[in-house]
Amino acid sequence: MALWLFSFGLALTGLLSFGQIAQADSFNISRDESYGKYTQVDSAQQALPLYKSPTSSQSNGTLSTAYRRWQITGAYVDSSSNDYKVLAYDLGNNQWLKFSDIPDSTRFINLAGVAFSDFFSNNAPYQLYSDAQTTQPAGLLNTTYDTWHITTTATDKNGNTTAYNLGANAWVRASDQTQLINYLSDPVYYDINAGVTTYDLNSNPTGTIQVTTVYGSMAYHYDKNNQMMLQVGNHYQWVYRGDMRQSSYGY
Repeated sequence: MALWLFSFGLALTGLLSFGQIAQADSFNISRDESYGKYTQVDSAQQALPLYKSPTSSQSNGTLSTAYRRWQITGAYVDSSSNDYKVLAYDLGNNQWLKFSDIPDSTRFINLAGVAFSDFFSNNAPYQLYSDAQTTQPAGLLNTTYDTWHITTTATDKNGNTTAYNLGANAWVRASDQTQLINYLSDPVYYDINAGVTTYDLNSNPTGTIQVTTVYGSMAYHYDKNNQMMLQVGNHYQWVYRGDMRQSSYGY
């Protein structure tokens, strides 16, 4: 008999004792706040085996195939390893999903998205998908705009980002860092000489720096050659990192 979990399409929240770590030999049960608030597992409606504890060898049920998103409330980690490898995830009510049972099609959803990044589409009609696994086509991205806010991200079981949710469950595949405009929480200052060329996000020249002075930047982007560009003005004023020097201003 499958073990059914009900909570409006998500797994039961379970034991929310965040910030606590229970010692168990060389392993820890971590209930970091980031799990309970921001992390879900997308099972793609697969009946993955569940266990009553992270060390149980016998499964006592399976995930319901009626839902695909399940809240993670904690993790059983190997504290003897340098990277604290996760061995099992707690889905609440002593229902554990082992890492070794997670197939490649499973995705982990970061509900916080990429807090300081936008998706740069370059006005291209990217294929949209209705699922985090990007297997269900759902139209094309509007070509009227070139920048989109990322609301959530999907990663595979190895932590690689595979897709971005641009809102309303419209997913695009993540392929390389040229798709991102990354924003900084605090400005970084650079000395830039007059005459240095400015560019748009496609590396097309848009003008030159008029005054030699210190410029603050709050965003960076990588071009198709993996060269960093920093925004020093509006959307059409980007300067290559190699054409500037980091300033001591503000430090």
